[in-house]
Amino acid sequence: MRYVIKIGTSSLFNEDGTAKESVLSNLLETVKDIFNGGHEVILVVSGAVACGKAILKQIVEKLEKEDKTTNNDLYREYKKLQDKIDFSKKLNEKINKYEKLKNTTNNSLYMKYKELSERANLTTTEKSVIAGIGQSEMMRIIQSKAFSYGILTEQVLLSGKSDLKRTTAVKNMEKCFKKRILAVVNANDTVYEEELEDGGNERFSDNDTLASDLARTIKADRLFLITNVAGYLDSNNGLVEEITVDRGNHYLRRTKLTKSSVGSGGMYSKLGNALAFAKSGGITFIISVKDISYILEIAELKRKAGTRVCKKLTLKERVKAFVKENIENGGIANNESSNRQAIERWL
Repeated sequence: MRYVIKIGTSSLFNEDGTAKESVLSNLLETVKDIFNGGHEVILVVSGAVACGKAILKQIVEKLEKEDKTTNNDLYREYKKLQDKIDFSKKLNEKINKYEKLKNTTNNSLYMKYKELSERANLTTTEKSVIAGIGQSEMMRIIQSKAFSYGILTEQVLLSGKSDLKRTTAVKNMEKCFKKRILAVVNANDTVYEEELEDGGNERFSDNDTLASDLARTIKADRLFLITNVAGYLDSNNGLVEEITVDRGNHYLRRTKLTKSSVGSGGMYSKLGNALAFAKSGGITFIISVKDISYILEIAELKRKAGTRVCKKLTLKERVKAFVKENIENGGIANNESSNRQAIERWL
């Protein structure tokens, strides 16, 4: 089975740019289990901008601590960028507070913060610079941890959608599969939007899109989109266990366009890209970081967790899952209770 696993910035990194150690450990332990099970896996990771912001803050604090700020052009430039990031963060915190309280209608202060926030956001050029600073740091963190699990990694940067159409990119992925090397894929945010457009290469809107497009290109069987919530939640915060393509638009219409403070995606993006992959015949699972250790079981339909997005499980697939589970539990021939439970679960 071929897997693509995508994990976002807020799931893998803290706001200070440090890795969430338990999450990264569980992720790499799962990757090792996938490899040892004879399967193939690619990891799509976000976090370059978060890591870049952390390094920028560290260098500013270092220069201030060493009293190297006077007549220092480097410090002035770094400090100006750091102040902009801090100001934008404070504005977003205030905006999120109003939105959480649902106190936004006819709220002049909220509208003022929104207006200021749009002006305070990093420009495309500034984001590219920050991403360039953080890209190597993000990879260093992942590579170092993967090494401790006996896993070799290779960084793959994709500038735009046309990169997936090039045979060299796909061949490189296939090489990683054969050599049991973990390809760590990320969008190349150091390339400006204008440069991509000049070359007719459309940028990935976020890494959920990248993961879905990549999964379809390499003909993956399973796509996992890892988030900080249990899966897709309904209006009462109840988990929706399955969304099929024919009902996809219904759920998309009621999904808010939201994103985290350190990421660029959101549930709207995840569901939209999950449906796109499902239309191609694959199955997507939107799961919580807490369920990373169960990815193999979830993929094989032996455990229910998160939200499964698919065309529709056929009767044959449901029976297959039922038989497999019962054989492994020793209940296919002589355990009527186990059989009944499995039938209720899968059929």
